[in-house]
Amino acid sequence: MKHTYTGYGSQYVKLQFRKAGSAAYTIVKTVKASATGALNITVAASVDGIWRWAFGGTSTTGTPVSGGDYVDVR
Repeated sequence: MKHTYTGYGSQYVKLQFRKAGSAAYTIVKTVKASATGALNITVAASVDGIWRWAFGGTSTTGTPVSGGDYVDVR
C-alpha cells in the first residue's frame, strides 16, 4: 500500500490574521477549497502580522491549523 498526501477537496477553510503584538487571530475570509484541496485567495495586507489557514474539521478529521507566515508591510 502506498501512502501519499492528497488534498481534502470541497471543504471550507478560514484565512486568519494576527496583528503583530497581538495574541488573538481574527477570521479574514472563509474559502471553499477546490475539488483537489487547493486554496486560492487574494487579500491586501495593511499592517504587519501573521497569516494562517484553519480547518474546522469533520466527523472523521481533526481541526488542523497551518503554520503561520509573517508579513512585514512596508
